[in-house]
Amino acid sequence: MLSDPNGSFEQYKDATFENSVPRAVASNYRRLRKDKQIAKVLATLTRRGMHDVEIETLLRTVAGIQLEWQAENEPIKHAEHRRGKLAKKLRALAHEIAEDRDLGGLCYQINIVHWNAPPADREGMQTLAQLIDDAASSLEPYEGPIRRIGSGAIMRQSTNAQKTKPARDIQSFALRRTFALLEGYFKGKAPNIETETIVSVLLGKPVKPGTMTHLRRKERQQHFRD
Repeated sequence: MLSDPNGSFEQYKDATFENSVPRAVASNYRRLRKDKQIAKVLATLTRRGMHDVEIETLLRTVAGIQLEWQAENEPIKHAEHRRGKLAKKLRALAHEIAEDRDLGGLCYQINIVHWNAPPADREGMQTLAQLIDDAASSLEPYEGPIRRIGSGAIMRQSTNAQKTKPARDIQSFALRRTFALLEGYFKGKAPNIETETIVSVLLGKPVKPGTMTHLRRKERQQHFRD
């Protein structure tokens, strides 16, 4: 069992994580946890100062890299269709919940949940129905100006997707993503071998030695030209 510097890590059992993520992510996580090559990489990371909780975070993040890549490569038209269908379902559910005698008064505040709060006492709260309706709004196409709060800007997902460049191939994406997670623990020494090992296990296919070195050299050359 992993240890937590602030106490016990018991509440974050692996099974809880696996049950709360898509099957593909859970499968990746189990494979990373069981692989002997990964165990050697984790031993190296431990020697370099990575704690158990940080290792757990690393494995969970790496396990989800493929879904990140798929999300970045989803065609805009496909994304809009998917979001539209989900938004329609959420709006219908929000209306049903708002009219329900049991859930209609379920309200949320930071760190507080109120059951059956009467309308007169809901100042500063959001009902479950409102939260779901807001989620539906965030999925619907938005062609208006960017809404601003303070000095920051909030852009809806559909608008943001149109401004995102297509992701690179899955192997390069996974290598860059994993390298970024590791490099802080190597103090100037590039974790190329460790990165290639993790990605080869994640993708289930060998990554040729030197691939990460070539990828980083190519990026440096591109940066120099720019």
